[in-house]
Amino acid sequence: IMSVITKVLSKKAKHLTLIFNHSIWDIKKNVTVIADLLQFMSKFHPEKEVRSFLSDNIDNASPKEIVQNPLVQNFIKVDTKLNTMSYCDVVLSGTNATEAFIEGFQLNPNVIAVDLAVPPNIKVDSLWSTQTYIKGGIIQLPVIDGKEQVLDSAIFPLKAGESYACMAETMGLALHNYKGSHLIGDIDIESVDSVNSILKLQGFQLKRIKIIDSV
Repeated sequence: IMSVITKVLSKKAKHLTLIFNHSIWDIKKNVTVIADLLQFMSKFHPEKEVRSFLSDNIDNASPKEIVQNPLVQNFIKVDTKLNTMSYCDVVLSGTNATEAFIEGFQLNPNVIAVDLAVPPNIKVDSLWSTQTYIKGGIIQLPVIDGKEQVLDSAIFPLKAGESYACMAETMGLALHNYKGSHLIGDIDIESVDSVNSILKLQGFQLKRIKIIDSV
């Protein structure tokens, strides 16, 4: 999930910082993730100079050599130190740690922190009042034939016209009469872009952020 989100952000963010919880270049999985991201950015990065540089070097240099290039360091950095997050305006976290390990003092005072991990990575009680914490999003259901749609269920403590994002995805695909199996296997950016377009077409949109557990 985090790899796909990073690709989405790479289309718009001025600078990306990737923080790994182990030695970066000695672990094959980490190198593969970085190489895959660089390959993606060589095609979709908003700046032509960056796309050209990556395209020219992606097959001739290692991911480590590319990332250490001064030009590349202007828009992407890899690190293992948590205090690097203090320079980030937006932080997304999604590790498989069993306990929260990120505290407010390690983050930018005005950070927007999106915690996708279960259990959470961020110690919510340690955050400052100026820091925004997000666990996900609540979706606005479409109005159909002039009627607001309502999920009338005691186990879903939502307001009229609201849905959890995962449920909205399924409903949106059904309304679109989608035929496929994108929910099976690894997630990829093509599926994310496709579902996002379908849900917008069917009238779904983000209503508000979610800061507490779903149930």
